[in-house]
Amino acid sequence: MLKSLFSYALLSTCLFTPVPVLAAIQMNEDQIEKLTALHAQADAFLAKDKCHEALVIYDEILLEEADDEVAYTNSGYCFMLLGQFEKAKESFAYALNINPGNEVAQMGLRKIHDPDGDWTTPND
Repeated sequence: MLKSLFSYALLSTCLFTPVPVLAAIQMNEDQIEKLTALHAQADAFLAKDKCHEALVIYDEILLEEADDEVAYTNSGYCFMLLGQFEKAKESFAYALNINPGNEVAQMGLRKIHDPDGDWTTPND
């Protein structure tokens, strides 16, 4: 149940999210098209819980666009599913450095720090 709630939050806010607008301003059309295609590939793998495959593509995305909040957030989720919690924390922290209001990254960190707590509600 907890995994499904977190999955729903991730799917509703991160998956299939276009390349961030600020990054798009600094990129040409070919770069935007490439990143959009890479996100679609990675998101398809993540939706099927194929985290190793998704992580390879998220790494490629981050080589192209180092400030890709969605790639960091989704990488954090993959690392959580793989039980690599230190890497998950690092990925979520990078996402939060880019956007401190990223609720999925915040939720992921709360879940890692308190797996049995009520991590589905925002911090007060």
